[in-house]
Amino acid sequence: DIIKTYKQLVISKKIVIVYFFNEECIKTNNIYNNLKNNNKNVLFLDYDVEKKDNQKLINIIDLKCYPYFFVYKNGKLIDQILGTLNVEKILGQYVCT
Repeated sequence: DIIKTYKQLVISKKIVIVYFFNEECIKTNNIYNNLKNNNKNVLFLDYDVEKKDNQKLINIIDLKCYPYFFVYKNGKLIDQILGTLNVEKILGQYVCT
């Protein structure tokens, strides 16, 4: 079940960055993939909002706009980011720790 898996993953002791996107989020996808590939100490989760398998999670979280990021630390939500403006700088403060 996608909801159960999501809840289990975000309680990690690592920093967890959850990314909700669609194919139009090209700039943000590139930033996200670069951060993901260069920061193995962070758990990155990504969900394409257009995939049917992800709809249950998206509906429960009640996301309406994309791209959207959630940042968790020790299981607690510590940040939410909507859009691409300054996303690399904002996420950079979490991946470099």
